[in-house]
Amino acid sequence: MVRFFYSLLSGLVFAILLLLPGSVHAHEPGLSAVALHLADRELVAQLTFSRREIEALVPIDTNDDGVANATELTAARPHLNALAPRLIEIASDGRRLSVQTASVRLDTSDALHVHLMFPRYTGSQLRIKSLILAELARGHRQHVSVYSAAGERLANRMLDANRAGFEWSLAHQAKRPDSWPFHQFLHLGVEHIITGYDHLLFLFALLVAFHSFWRAWRIITSFTIAHSITLASSWKYSSERFCPPTSTISLTLRDEALTVSEK
Repeated sequence: MVRFFYSLLSGLVFAILLLLPGSVHAHEPGLSAVALHLADRELVAQLTFSRREIEALVPIDTNDDGVANATELTAARPHLNALAPRLIEIASDGRRLSVQTASVRLDTSDALHVHLMFPRYTGSQLRIKSLILAELARGHRQHVSVYSAAGERLANRMLDANRAGFEWSLAHQAKRPDSWPFHQFLHLGVEHIITGYDHLLFLFALLVAFHSFWRAWRIITSFTIAHSITLASSWKYSSERFCPPTSTISLTLRDEALTVSEK
């Protein structure tokens, strides 16, 4: 019976590889972050992207050496500054707020940081919409956090091209912030794996290489959980500029999978 389910699982992965070429793609980072700060006199949006993802819209590394040097960044800055106000749309009680100031910088980790300042909002309902999601790689997710003037996190949302915006009431400032539990990142990790050619080929190779269903299952489970933790760590780091120890946990799980494979 176990051998039957093992063969069935192998066939399922192989069928996905053959029948869904339009639904899968190469491995992409696919995660960016937005932090909205409701200051007393203005609304500040801080957006963080991987430089490689923005390259599809604004070429920065023009000599294709994998590094954006100061000269290349200076040449691309006018185009980046023009792109910045078109990344996100914010409306207060149905009235769209105009960007007052915009700045862009690239840090040493190759992350692109966009700082937008909007005028003071006077309404009771905010509409937040990510305009850039439709132009980024398929499957890209954007985590949005809303913070009070005191720095307290008030809301969390995960957006994608199909759900690119949400409304948020200022009355929620007195309530407990929405949580983003790990099981949702686990779901994101599973989806991320089954929509990438490299991941599917890796899983299929495991099923072909091992004759034991449970050994293969242990590796696949460790790989899935580790990938989910990595995604969660990337969100935490990009949204709060803090690198938690979960990256170490994900590496431990990955090493566990490799240890089992060597045995």
